[in-house]
Amino acid sequence: MTEIVLRKATETDLTELNSALQQLSEHMGDPHAITDDELGKLLFNAPVQADALVAEKRGEIVGTVMYSPFISTTKGGAGIYISDLWVSAAERGQGLGPKLMAAAADHAGFDVKLIRLAVYHTNPSAFQTYLKLGFKPDETAEFLSLASSDFKNIRGKK
Repeated sequence: MTEIVLRKATETDLTELNSALQQLSEHMGDPHAITDDELGKLLFNAPVQADALVAEKRGEIVGTVMYSPFISTTKGGAGIYISDLWVSAAERGQGLGPKLMAAAADHAGFDVKLIRLAVYHTNPSAFQTYLKLGFKPDETAEFLSLASSDFKNIRGKK
């Protein structure tokens, strides 16, 4: 059995990394709007907006996790928000997802007080997996999003 190596993504991984993220988008039924160039700017140009780790097997990316720090005043410190977690179909069910999440916490560069992620309502098996790992639904908050096309609503309508 070939060993899977977890490591920080580099600029040379960009095309394969974005291809993995595109596979995640397709699996979830989402559009995939980010280009290699834009993803590279966000991950590798100052100010860095997110970090990504890859799982590599025989020189091929078979998993990835992309995450960003956030501050939680209720937890008394910083956490990481996992925006994307992908494991190739061939590697699913073998514990690679949890290993990627743990590696993200270990590589964050600070004492991670919590990990936060979003789970689609259309993905009940992922929801059950996260519950088994100890994740708990947030009883006090609901995840909301505001698209940039609606920023006029917070800036004052013109």
